[in-house]
Amino acid sequence: MKLKIELYILSLWLLFFLLFANKIDLPMCLGKNCQFIGTLELLKKNWIPAICIVGMGYGFFAFWRFKYRVIESSKQGPWKIEEIENISFENLGFLATYIIPLLCFDLDFHLDEGRNAFMLLLVLVAIGAVYIKANLYYTNPSLALMNFRVYRITYKDQDTIKKAIVLSREKLIVSDKIFARHIDENVYFTQKPIS
Repeated sequence: MKLKIELYILSLWLLFFLLFANKIDLPMCLGKNCQFIGTLELLKKNWIPAICIVGMGYGFFAFWRFKYRVIESSKQGPWKIEEIENISFENLGFLATYIIPLLCFDLDFHLDEGRNAFMLLLVLVAIGAVYIKANLYYTNPSLALMNFRVYRITYKDQDTIKKAIVLSREKLIVSDKIFARHIDENVYFTQKPIS
């Protein structure tokens, strides 16, 4: 469950980055009498970008943990791919359905006002609950930016035909042999054998 939550937060990395770029307010002064306004005043003016930096930092931490706990964990296989379907387009669905509209939340509802920021937080929590309960954490635009592909496969493991959803950094095709590392239920991270 913790891994799913971390992957959900990682999926929001792009939203945090875009909100940061939209809301950052750094005072500029080019004259002789310029003075630093102070760290506290700068944080008061930029509390939304500060939260976004924390979210982006946690996203990087979540990816590091994902790499450590999944990519470098013990593997199963080899499995032979019998059928394959690329479902990486689901990342775009998540991006178009959630990330872009949430970025526009600020443009329509003045996120600087406390109630609206609280509403955005509630929306993010509600979307996260659905995202995790529906096991859609692999539809992650941040992982897509890091060159991960998502496939729905039918594979042969010891003369048994099974189905799974796999994440891979490599392009997979029918008849490829892969090693898999379990993420959750029928979701795996896969790699081809080193030749």
